[in-house]
Amino acid sequence: MGSCLPHPPLEQDDLAAGLSCCEHLLAEHIASVTRVHGNYGLGMVDLPPLERPGEIVAAQVNSAAVLYWCDQVEQAGVLAFVETLAERVFTGQLTLPIHHAADKLRPFWRSAQHRFTAPERQMLYRQVLDAGVEGRLHQQLRQTAGALAAIGREPMDNAILHLQTRAAWQIHDLTRGLSDRAVGISGFAARDIVGQIRAALEALADREISQALGGGSAGFMLQRWAPSLIGYQPQFSLHLQLAQNGVELLRWFAREGGQIVANSRLIARHHPLIHNAEAWLAAAQGLRGGFR
Repeated sequence: MGSCLPHPPLEQDDLAAGLSCCEHLLAEHIASVTRVHGNYGLGMVDLPPLERPGEIVAAQVNSAAVLYWCDQVEQAGVLAFVETLAERVFTGQLTLPIHHAADKLRPFWRSAQHRFTAPERQMLYRQVLDAGVEGRLHQQLRQTAGALAAIGREPMDNAILHLQTRAAWQIHDLTRGLSDRAVGISGFAARDIVGQIRAALEALADREISQALGGGSAGFMLQRWAPSLIGYQPQFSLHLQLAQNGVELLRWFAREGGQIVANSRLIARHHPLIHNAEAWLAAAQGLRGGFR
């Protein structure tokens, strides 16, 4: 399958590749909106379903996949860190040698009325993803990833049709639910939040800001500063692994979910999706009891 993201995870490269992947999926969503509603649809914030209710719409599932990636990057601490950093710098609570680069932080302090705020983002994730370790999507992903992993782990001389069928139905049910929920403001919001994450990462990559925070990658800066700035230490690499492999799973589900029950044999023992499922499960296991 044509993978958006590299393997194995390389943190900074993964974040950049994840952004690129999400922007590609959002471009596909915009193309579908234009096809159904014409250019008028591009100005619509609250979009109706792109097909008849109850049908699996790949573009809507892709929109949900982007929101899943954003949610995990948020749980990694990226937006909370930059938003708090901006507030502390501009209110004088934190004195750092940041001068010209302050312009990259200013939007995270002054323009909340022009972007989705943290509470609004969390509400959206709950509505579309039913987010959180006890949420519906996490439970469905854990079951579906487990079913996919079982296919890869089965000995070569054993039949796997029953495993393929189980995985196919789980993929279908998960995908249909996401397709139904990822309507209305979801696509518009996904574009806004991806833009926020890109701007946040560009701010952290600025030489002046990076040097003021001790240098290194975004993950290193969060590890060093997050406890004092946002009050907790996010499990950055594990959430990044969930983001990376989760978006890969969901984008494949978007493409195949509508026909997967009839074509369950598509999920062969060595399907690339098996790797994503195993990696997602490993990260989820690492985070057990530690979700925020």
